[in-house]
Amino acid sequence: AVRGDRYRWLYDRDERSHTFLGVHRESGSVIGCGTVIPCRLHLGGDGALTAGIMSDLAVVPQHRTAGPAVKILRAVAKGGADAGLGVLYGAPNPKSEPIFKRIRFELVGRMKTFVKPLRSERKMKKHIASPPIAKAISRVVDGALRAYDWKQRLGDRRQYGEALTDVADERYDALWEQTPAPYITLAKTRQHLNWRYRDYPTGVYRFFELTDPDTPDELWGWVAYTLIHDAVAVGDLPCAFGRDIDLLLYAFSACMRRQGH
Repeated sequence: AVRGDRYRWLYDRDERSHTFLGVHRESGSVIGCGTVIPCRLHLGGDGALTAGIMSDLAVVPQHRTAGPAVKILRAVAKGGADAGLGVLYGAPNPKSEPIFKRIRFELVGRMKTFVKPLRSERKMKKHIASPPIAKAISRVVDGALRAYDWKQRLGDRRQYGEALTDVADERYDALWEQTPAPYITLAKTRQHLNWRYRDYPTGVYRFFELTDPDTPDELWGWVAYTLIHDAVAVGDLPCAFGRDIDLLLYAFSACMRRQGH
């Protein structure tokens, strides 16, 4: 049921999505697949183009040689070109990367994971045998973590309003329109954000909002996030970088600490 919900959520939103199947000639069985999903990419203030996201490239284990995967990927690329897409992009795993390079996809960047500790008690219990001592030390460490965050915010004396919500509204559109993306990105409009996070079928996402008390109807910043046990996973942010994003993340971190994460 979960798999079916995900496929409907991902594929049914755009009738231009295409899935290509690899079929074994002798047995007639499906041995692999690959999908291209149209999207609109904004090019750092230099316009936009219709692109295609590569999705769900898979080959059954007994046929995981280069041949079937290459043929499927070539079919996906040709299908995207025939549909008038300007570019295809995706995030293949390390094992798939040579196949993408073989049909002349270019590497444009590496994904990185950044982690920020909010609480230290779990780590302390791994290294300190006595639970009371681990708890006492973690309180000191947690205080230092909070103090560091507040020190970083001292340069900005503005006060902000905070809220948690499940739905992106028209304020998200206004923020997107007044904050041109400095890099290539999908449009961070409420339509996209609600599809991507509110309607996500296999997890629960929420939005942390930051507003200026003088203009509470205007959104200053936001973070889309989900919980994995007691850890917070950030899904998306506004497009601007620099000091403003730092302050947004410090405020978000403080909120998540108060929530007990």
